[in-house]
Amino acid sequence: MRPFMHGGCAITVDGDGLVVGIGGAGSRLADRAARMLHLECVTVSADASDRVPGHRFIHVNCGALANPSVHSIRGAAQPALRDLEGMSEGYGTILLAANLAGRTGAALAPLVSGAFAGRRLVSFVVMPFGYEEDRLFQAGIALARIREGSNSTVILDNDSMLECNPDLSVDSCYEAGNGALAGIMGSMGRAVLTGDCVVSTGPENRNVDESMRDSIKMLYETAPPHSVKRSVLYMSGSVPVGVVESVSRLTRGITDAPVAVVTGASSRSGVVLVSATDALAKFEGYDPLSVIPGDRTLDWEEPEISVDADLGLYQLE
Repeated sequence: MRPFMHGGCAITVDGDGLVVGIGGAGSRLADRAARMLHLECVTVSADASDRVPGHRFIHVNCGALANPSVHSIRGAAQPALRDLEGMSEGYGTILLAANLAGRTGAALAPLVSGAFAGRRLVSFVVMPFGYEEDRLFQAGIALARIREGSNSTVILDNDSMLECNPDLSVDSCYEAGNGALAGIMGSMGRAVLTGDCVVSTGPENRNVDESMRDSIKMLYETAPPHSVKRSVLYMSGSVPVGVVESVSRLTRGITDAPVAVVTGASSRSGVVLVSATDALAKFEGYDPLSVIPGDRTLDWEEPEISVDADLGLYQLE
């Protein structure tokens, strides 16, 4: 039994918990988290090759489209959403994992979060690198909807990680980020954050002090210090007690907000800082129309989709 807190109330992640992975990266992350938490897992994707052995899989069939767009995947998703709603019956808490840099993640994660309205939903999402300009807009829109439908949203920003570690390869960024998110999901119950949270981490590092500095730099790239309400510092690997104490003292100077320190055995050595924040201006800037309140737009209720006209013609998007 793994309780975590939301709004001052304990939510139990036990047999009533379900992990849902969207797309390839989200499915792999969900698989790791489900095994760590001993929970059931369902994966959803428009690509049949994203199926993870041992878990239930829902395929979003986009028909003849060889390279479906975000809007086309959404348009084909209704049967899959009905299947997912059926599979999720009886589960009180949903953990959702998605990479919003991918077409499938950006397309389906907002729909899935909306389908779980009224349920306890904690979403774990990855934002794209800054050079992926064609993906920033859709990722920003998707994040706004996910935040609206989730009790808590935990965000890893690949762009901030690369800015703080310019020598890292893309694969190294993915490895560090996915390892950090998986560790956070697997640690639910030892420390808790609610609302919007940002994840700050660096590559695997045997030097805890250097890893801590990497995490602080990444935090400041994503969220200004004054916006941080509370932080949890996850220290993994074989860390001496004296080092834990010294790092714990160091965290008190990061912000005026309290910092909880969590230690645990892990194959990944280093520090992961998770901070609850009340400002996400960086991500809101991905969508230039985000300044318009949702209640003053005509198209906020239903995400934009492409309608299948069933013309019988081969299409390439």
